[in-house]
Amino acid sequence: MPEIEPQQPQHPDILDLGLLRQINGGGGPISSGGSGGGSGGGGGQGAYPAHYTITLENFRIDQTWSFHHDTDFVDFAVKVGGQPAPNSPQHKSMGDLNNGTFSVGISYDIIVPSADTLVITNYQIINHGHDGNAEQIMSALDHGSDSMADDPGVGTVMTQDSSTDTGQGESTWDQIVKFSGGYVVSLFTTDCDAIVAANQILATGAMLASSTAPGRHEITKRFTKSSPHGCGTSDADYTVTLSIIRTS
Repeated sequence: MPEIEPQQPQHPDILDLGLLRQINGGGGPISSGGSGGGSGGGGGQGAYPAHYTITLENFRIDQTWSFHHDTDFVDFAVKVGGQPAPNSPQHKSMGDLNNGTFSVGISYDIIVPSADTLVITNYQIINHGHDGNAEQIMSALDHGSDSMADDPGVGTVMTQDSSTDTGQGESTWDQIVKFSGGYVVSLFTTDCDAIVAANQILATGAMLASSTAPGRHEITKRFTKSSPHGCGTSDADYTVTLSIIRTS
């Protein structure tokens, strides 16, 4: 298979993206990491800086992408104001899986300096078996996740994120396959290798504060579409759960 060049971010400077003003409710521009809001400033709920734990909790398979089992790898990344969270991105090899619920348990403790700071969270799950290049796959996933988190033109604003993605049109899943797929597609070895679930969520500090005001906030998303002919017997069906907790 010929090597595919990774798609480059269309908006490398997040301060220039009009979307950021839109998701800030029409207010001032989103900060790339400064402490502009101050304590309780910037229109967000509570004092700043605010501390959160963001966790990729688990995923459930109701129907595998392949006939009998999927060999899954997970990658998870968070950036705050354009800077990676400590130890981000991280990956995990999940092994050979059939239907069921599987714990991931990758967490990041982040500090959000102001209400208008942009926080980008993304995850990918790929099915890839039949050879021994697991380390190459996970390294490629890390690279793709980290690069993707630099581009807020990919993904969905948290308050507008749908509960189901069918990978059609310009859905976030489809965007990520086009963007990050270039980092891993050349390593795929069969037609059944694929990105089986993927999401990127954009949120301001104010959005995180609002969503976690009642307590732990959970984001659950279902990913379902037909796998290629010769792979599964029906539509693949994954559901991924992410949680956000404000710790101070």
